[in-house]
Amino acid sequence: MKKLYKIILKDKISDDVYKSYIIMSGPELRELYNFPDHEVMYIKEKGFSPGKLKIKKMYELCQRIYLLCESGYGIYKTVQYIVMNEDVDKFIRAVMFRVFLNFKSGMSVNKAFDVGEFDEYFIYSLKFVVNENTLVNIFRELNEYYLNFQRIKNEIFKAMLYPFILLFSVIVLLVFLNFYFIPSLSRLYGYDINLCFSRIVQNSVFIIFFIMFINFIVLFINDCIFVKIPVFGKMYKNYVLYIFTRNISVLTKNGIPIFDAFEKVIDNTRSKYILSVFLSVYESVVKGENIENVFKHNNKIKEFSIAVSISNKKGNYGEVFDFLCKNYYSSFKNSTDKILKVTEPFFILVISAVILSIVYDIYSGIFLGGMFIEN
Repeated sequence: MKKLYKIILKDKISDDVYKSYIIMSGPELRELYNFPDHEVMYIKEKGFSPGKLKIKKMYELCQRIYLLCESGYGIYKTVQYIVMNEDVDKFIRAVMFRVFLNFKSGMSVNKAFDVGEFDEYFIYSLKFVVNENTLVNIFRELNEYYLNFQRIKNEIFKAMLYPFILLFSVIVLLVFLNFYFIPSLSRLYGYDINLCFSRIVQNSVFIIFFIMFINFIVLFINDCIFVKIPVFGKMYKNYVLYIFTRNISVLTKNGIPIFDAFEKVIDNTRSKYILSVFLSVYESVVKGENIENVFKHNNKIKEFSIAVSISNKKGNYGEVFDFLCKNYYSSFKNSTDKILKVTEPFFILVISAVILSIVYDIYSGIFLGGMFIEN
């Protein structure tokens, strides 16, 4: 298991001292003591490794690297600056210290950044670094990629959080009414209030929400069915298509042929919906068919056939797929806005129905058929 260490490392040749953090396993740590021309002056365990860097940290890292490289810093000096900068997150510094040591060992850019704490897409993108210009372009694209990814996560979080807050409010209200308010009212009047009708309504609400919850879990596992759900399905469909087109756009804009871009993105996708739509396209192209003709016969997503046709005429797949990913992101944003607009009145109706059923039972039990008539 990898752990986080605070470390002071000295370069015996230049006498430079590096104070930073590093993430290593036990065997890797022992190898560090044998690192050529360097001396470990201090090392102390600071906790466990958090695993792969989160999207937020990846965005922060790519933004720093892009801005520094764009300003004229070489990649080596950029990495060194991040490692030594105390304002940078310690986990980012720890991962980048591994990269820094790889550079000092004489590794190329793509091999130096091949560290387990980075996600596969980041490592794969850096395999296409040819010179400083492509390096800057790739980090610019990665910066935009992680920024948009973070925005999407926030949009999904907002779209899903509000309904769950309302649902939790309904549950708290029902618990309060059933276990405190109604029993207190019964003791006050000395009359047992029968909540027959309201319990039917409450149980119906719980059963409906439980079935919805189970269906969401089951359908999310197979997103080919999930995309057919009204409102939520459209939001998810636009999300996975945005990610798909965004990945292809980034790769093609960095000089990767459209076929190779499709191959890599499809190999790394976890969406069964994406596979159901594009795997047959990819297999047909592998067999030698023209990509434009293949998309013409694929009616599942018509905008792709139009985009590929335009791409062939313009000779630039990157720009067209960039347009597609922006279009899907806009559609995804509209879908999340619709969800927020629909959920509020829906839950208000649910809460109103529950409260009205309780009021009806109290009124009919006490005032119509209960103690006041008996008196």
